[in-house]
Amino acid sequence: MTPHCLIVTSEYPPYTVGGIGRYVAELATRLLRRQRVSVLLVPTYARFGGHAASPSATLSPCTEAAPEVVMADGAYQAALATADGATGLQAVEDVSRRLAHGIVDRDRSSAPTHLYVQDYALSPLAAAMQALQPSLRVFAACHLPVYAGFTYFDKPVGDAIHQVLEARLLHLAERIVVPSTFAAHVLGITHNVTPDQLVVLPLGVARSAPVVAPPAGPLRLLAIGRATEQKGYHFLFEVLRRLLRRDAGVRLTVLTGTDDDARLVALAAAHGVAAHVDVAPAVAPAAIWPLIDRHHLLVTTSLYETFGLAVLEAMASARPAIGFSVGALPELWGAELGAEFGTPVADVDALAERIRGLSDDRDRAQRLGQMALRRAQAFSWERHVAALARCLDTPMPDSGGPPWP
Repeated sequence: MTPHCLIVTSEYPPYTVGGIGRYVAELATRLLRRQRVSVLLVPTYARFGGHAASPSATLSPCTEAAPEVVMADGAYQAALATADGATGLQAVEDVSRRLAHGIVDRDRSSAPTHLYVQDYALSPLAAAMQALQPSLRVFAACHLPVYAGFTYFDKPVGDAIHQVLEARLLHLAERIVVPSTFAAHVLGITHNVTPDQLVVLPLGVARSAPVVAPPAGPLRLLAIGRATEQKGYHFLFEVLRRLLRRDAGVRLTVLTGTDDDARLVALAAAHGVAAHVDVAPAVAPAAIWPLIDRHHLLVTTSLYETFGLAVLEAMASARPAIGFSVGALPELWGAELGAEFGTPVADVDALAERIRGLSDDRDRAQRLGQMALRRAQAFSWERHVAALARCLDTPMPDSGGPPWP
């Protein structure tokens, strides 16, 4: 049977800021060069998904080379909204069976041989599809596993159901793809996932514009990340408040990837820095590069990071990307840059002092930016997809060499 990988995702087309949609877009177009690939979009988050469409409607592709994309209706998302500890997942499982039959019946002559699941909340659908087609090989991407009770406010389900769904997906999947050894460690301690189930594949970067020198003038800081508690924006605004004590010309741009930033603006106001914060409107992913180019540094105050795509993109733009040393960021920076870019978590004084030092010595900041660029050049989407293709082709993950550049 000709290999056919069906990528099941809750986000697509891609948004500006990280996210599953960005990953699927980068992955699908490249994997399509190797085998048949199609995408099934099943919205789970209220704020993500795509356009309202019938179950078999085709979305406009992200690029000319994008695979076929089919969008489910809102029945799955509606069923998720009713799931809790009392009602369980019966409604979700009923919708999953109907959706699975529709997928299989749509083109039985070219049924998927591989299912690559991008969202823990879609595990009932994956189970329903495998029940219909027992030979179906299920793989899972675990982008942001639950860790030590960490949560964020816009999840489609409560914490208890989240962990049940995540556990089901991990149990179902033949292999689990994670973006860092930190994420692999999280799954090992939270779900007892064995090392042979895990495939560590760092994400890539593909800057579409030439690298340019930092601008002249007052210090311009950039923060990129969804407006969730995970990103630690209260620490970021406190850092800015400390910087403004010495330099009133500092400005911070924040890009969350959505147009609903009222909570973020209110938080900046509470810290007394709203007049110095520019909230950038949501833009297409390609517009991220000129935005980075207009700034001197990227700052991250994330409290839980399983990769750090925005950090990598700033590094690929020859900009220092500094912040709290949490999660996978030390892996991403590497030892040499980690000593320059990383500060203790929640230590706003240390982070403010690090920023002041780079602002006072622009030549040093540029040298570190060039080091970051060289580090970023080791991360590529082509390398990621090649390793994933090997994983899909064999029952065992590729074990040749360390996963991180």
